[in-house]
Amino acid sequence: MNDALGMVEVIGYACAVSVADTMVKTAAVDIQGLQRAKGSGWLTIKVTGSVAAVEASVNAGKAQAQRDHLYVTSQVIPRLGTGLGPTFLPQPKPKPQPPVTPEPKTTSKVAPVSAAASAADSAATSVSASATSEAAAVSHASKPTTEPTPATHYTCNLCKDPACPRKKGEPRASCIHFNEVEAEQNKSSHKK
Repeated sequence: MNDALGMVEVIGYACAVSVADTMVKTAAVDIQGLQRAKGSGWLTIKVTGSVAAVEASVNAGKAQAQRDHLYVTSQVIPRLGTGLGPTFLPQPKPKPQPPVTPEPKTTSKVAPVSAAASAADSAATSVSASATSEAAAVSHASKPTTEPTPATHYTCNLCKDPACPRKKGEPRASCIHFNEVEAEQNKSSHKK
């Protein structure tokens, strides 16, 4: 590895993202990682590239962090030693290849079709396909979407009524059945 390694250490994740953005936009460098230190919220941004690009990007990152008053330290190593790359830089993980399954051999005998019959069939198919898609679009547009999707609809945890506009965590008074639920709770508490 003949690339240079540049590191800028800052305090806080937001500052680290801002500094990394500045470093990448300043010069042609590759971000190799964001490493957290133990305690104090320190993070180290590591970049690699040509020596000049890394120096320019580290200087720009340092200036950005100093403007935010969150700068700790920075370092540029012009040529990282041969054995140090795997120790300090993340290694790319090989992507698993999906297994290749052989396709079954099928043989079918199709009778030859004349060109005129083939053109007539394709024209009829395209007319029926466009009519079907237009009908589907009209029927889809005319259907009201009254049923909410289960992933986005939350019912009220007081009354369990799907028509209730209250969502879990909102004030109880926004429930449409609040008075009924409150009265029922008061009855059960007076019986004890």
